[in-house]
This record gives sequence, C-alpha cells and structure tokens, in this order.
Amino acid sequence: MCSIAGLYNKKLGKDSLQNSINKLNSILSHRGPDKSTSYFDKNTSFGMGMNRLSIMDINSGDQPFISEDSRYVLIFNGEIINAEEIKKDLIQKNIIFKSNTSDTEVLFNFIIHMDGLNKLQKLNGMFAFAFYDSFKKDLFLVRDRFGIKPLFYYFKNNEIYFASEIK
Repeated sequence: MCSIAGLYNKKLGKDSLQNSINKLNSILSHRGPDKSTSYFDKNTSFGMGMNRLSIMDINSGDQPFISEDSRYVLIFNGEIINAEEIKKDLIQKNIIFKSNTSDTEVLFNFIIHMDGLNKLQKLNGMFAFAFYDSFKKDLFLVRDRFGIKPLFYYFKNNEIYFASEIK
C-alpha cells in the first residue's frame, strides 16, 4: 500500500504549497512508511507527493518518476499485473529500462511512448496514479476500473485536490 496526493491552488505561494504537500504526505504516511517524496512545478501552484511502501523494485523504484526533459511526472500506487507484457512491447520500440522489476517505470513509458492515456483498457491490475504534463499543464488522475486502489478528488473554483484517502 502506498499513497498519492496533490493539489493545484493558484492562491498558494511556493512555501504554502510545499507545506500543504508535506502535510498531505504526513497525514497519509501510514500507507507508505518507507519513503515520502514530492514534486513541485516551478511555474505554477501545483504539487504532488507520495508515500512509498517498498515491495517491488526496492532499490530503484522511488517516485515521482520524472522524464529526462522534466516534462512528464508520475506518481503511482498499485500494481500493473501485465507489466512484463507491456514492457516487451516497449522494448520493441527501443525503450531502455533502468530497472528489471519496476511496474512504475513500465507504466510511465507506456503512457509516454504508447499513448497509454488513450489505451488504459490495456492495463491489468489495481492502481491509482497521477500523471502530469508540465509543458501543457495537464493533470490526469486515473484509477483501476473497480476502484481497488482508491482515489478521491475535489474540484472547485479552478482548484483541485486529490489523495488516496478522503482525509
């Protein structure tokens, strides 16, 4: 079990945003006691964080996953059961993986290189994730079709808050 959380609120300054994300991570720390991390967009009042319970890819599975050009960011809670199958398709597209066992890395590359946000039906597993395109300022919140991994969100007045628990 891990947790993800984030928010966009243009009324918050940089320090308030960081404090808010740190507070969200703290509230959800029981879901992932191994490591707490965060991401903040340099140009907007957007941030997200996650708490990790290290089960798979213990040594190199830390998040958020950020693309080399810093455009894409992913935080992920769950398990992609058919990650090996998807990974084989990505390898055929000459995608190189840093880890042998990270389903998060597979998901990240699936979204970027295989138009994965439009092919979510290919994912088999239990998951909730936030994928952010920092160039377009697009945020995608996704959960598995049965809601095994919860994802709650609140949207009002062009502000958004999301988390793995309603707290």
